[in-house]
Amino acid sequence: MAAKKLRYSNVPDSISRQFENAEKTLEKFFSSLQRAPEKGEIVVDGERYVLLRGSALAVDAINYLSELMGREAANRTLYYMAKGAGASDARAFCERYGVEDPASHLSLGSAHFAFAGYGTVVIHEESNITPDEPYFLMYDHPNTFESKAYLRRGIITADSLLL
Repeated sequence: MAAKKLRYSNVPDSISRQFENAEKTLEKFFSSLQRAPEKGEIVVDGERYVLLRGSALAVDAINYLSELMGREAANRTLYYMAKGAGASDARAFCERYGVEDPASHLSLGSAHFAFAGYGTVVIHEESNITPDEPYFLMYDHPNTFESKAYLRRGIITADSLLL
């Protein structure tokens, strides 16, 4: 089974069509992006978005929270905030567009990850993407906003950087 490099992700050929469709859907969705600084708004398809420097979240916020509550608690706090926000975005998008199929959730999520600036997704061939118990997803997130922020500042760490 070969991998297929799409515009925003790299996935096994067996699921590439679904991911291609998801990329087209998200291209259309994000093409509606409107900036109205006179109102203090960034809007995508009627939804308000917030623009944030990646290093402000990946480096500065974690350092600030670490001073207040310790590194482990800071990492946990940001992880759960990001996980909750991501789940909320996914739920809202799928409800708005009537997406119910779990495989579509995965393909749309990967494209959204890229469009929202989090990074890119590589789904490995070893994955077994099925709607039942033998489901297994093996993936990498190269080029994440966290890794770029650390590299840009010359910070080397053994810690996981993915919020």
